[in-house]
Amino acid sequence: AASCDATSVANASLNVPGVNYDSCIGKADGQTCVVQCADGYNITGTPTIYTCSAGSLSTTATDPRPSCVANPCLYGIPSGVGITSDCPGTRTDGLCNASCDQGYNGANQSYTCGALGEFNGSLPACQAKKLFITQFGPGIHHRTVCWQGYNRNLHCGLCRRMGHFRRCSDLHL
Repeated sequence: AASCDATSVANASLNVPGVNYDSCIGKADGQTCVVQCADGYNITGTPTIYTCSAGSLSTTATDPRPSCVANPCLYGIPSGVGITSDCPGTRTDGLCNASCDQGYNGANQSYTCGALGEFNGSLPACQAKKLFITQFGPGIHHRTVCWQGYNRNLHCGLCRRMGHFRRCSDLHL
């Protein structure tokens, strides 16, 4: 007699995200298994009992598989100075990206949402961009360097107007 395998699971349309069908693999003719939600998913309804018969899985349940809803990812959301992400709202097995904010340089990083509700990935290494502004006029002969992330009053108004930068230092020419 044939046993149930991955093909049996696929033919029963059970190989969808969030559904745990592992107990059905390797079942012999006449044996039963339980299809439920995978870790990181909440079930709506009840787990479904399947029977292996001649290498096929079948059920008498009204709903052939449980409805599994991915849990939200809440822990370890990518954050830090100069870092932004599209991760809020990401759920189990979902993907999101963390990147450097405007005014910062660095490579984007991908994150995945794990079954325990945690984000997995590495923070981008974001470094503040420098903006040099040269000013000349009556009594003004210097260059201003602007960075993002810090507030100082000397010539910072010009830095902010030129790109929303918040940290300035002066280099006199």
